[in-house]
Amino acid sequence: MADSLRGQDNWRLFTKAKMMISMAHEGLDCVPRLARTDAIDYYNQRIVLCKQEVTIRLANQYLLGKIKGPCKLLTTSQTTQERGLHRTYTNTTVGSMVPDNIIQVKRGMVLRILDNVGHESYLNINHRVLLLQISRDTLTVTPIDGSRKGMDVILRRLVYGGLSSEGVLNAGSFIQYPVMGGFAEIET
Repeated sequence: MADSLRGQDNWRLFTKAKMMISMAHEGLDCVPRLARTDAIDYYNQRIVLCKQEVTIRLANQYLLGKIKGPCKLLTTSQTTQERGLHRTYTNTTVGSMVPDNIIQVKRGMVLRILDNVGHESYLNINHRVLLLQISRDTLTVTPIDGSRKGMDVILRRLVYGGLSSEGVLNAGSFIQYPVMGGFAEIET
């Protein structure tokens, strides 16, 4: 009986949280059609603060579903023959998270940078960027704050786990874009 009541309480809290998130993100479905500066302003005024990683994932997934249009899947690759792989390194930047094997994205969503290799002078880890375009080999984004705010930045896949001296991926290594959904972050 107690477990049933606890489950009902959790469901009510979850439903209330979704309602509050929806109210704060009213008009999210229109963001992909906004002018770049308006989309940047929209995201600079909204973020979901969470206490746990799992809540961040749930909030990101929920808000991604509010943007109209099909999701594109950014998937990992286990090959060194990956087109567009222009930068290799042996490990990820200290303190960065490893991206998921499959990342769902839609044009007009906000992403969080997990690794800034090649963009160190103007992008920090955890900076949020607006996704402008998805192509086969690159993501075109624009930072929503900082020195490159509003300017195009090209992100390519990075190697996580490193390459051997022969240029072959080490066991367990993979290539992926260094991003995750950026609608939510950990409350500090």
